[in-house]
Amino acid sequence: MSTRREPYSGGESDPRGSEKPQINIKAMRLFIALQFNDEIRDALAGMMDDLRNSGVRGRFVPAENLHITLCFIGESSVDDMYVIEDCIDSVPFPETHIEIGECGNFGDLFWVGIKQNPELDAYVKKLRRKLSDEGIPFDKKKFRPHITLVRRAEFPAGLTVKAPGASMTADHASLMLSERADGRMVYTELYGSR
Repeated sequence: MSTRREPYSGGESDPRGSEKPQINIKAMRLFIALQFNDEIRDALAGMMDDLRNSGVRGRFVPAENLHITLCFIGESSVDDMYVIEDCIDSVPFPETHIEIGECGNFGDLFWVGIKQNPELDAYVKKLRRKLSDEGIPFDKKKFRPHITLVRRAEFPAGLTVKAPGASMTADHASLMLSERADGRMVYTELYGSR
């Protein structure tokens, strides 16, 4: 099932209903992501609480923003958005088991990974190939599935961190809009293939 939404440029009222996302149609910062169920989101939120209570400092990601980026696209037009939606539709998402794995870092960015998942890896490869074939530019860094928890992280010496045990069955990818509102990042699902 597809959930295509027409873009809305903002204003005092949305004639299509208040549940539609209000977006700036001139420039959209887009990415394709895997979103989480409550089990994983709650487990990771609890882990972040434990990190805070253990003296970890940094910019913690709000629980509602937790995701795995499958493909970062960046600034895009409405026309691009529709092409991206078609790309998502044309590459079937494999229903696959996602399980939280090890912790790690990229410099001062602290993350939690997922256990090896060949189905997800293959999907991302096909999706990126389709985007490339359709002329959609995207960040071509190697796919390393991870969930960012803390940016500019500072850990107390000797602190041992263990990822929580949590899992889910993933059944779709989401086209996400990234916006800054009231000084924080807000991610809104624009489209999902199910």
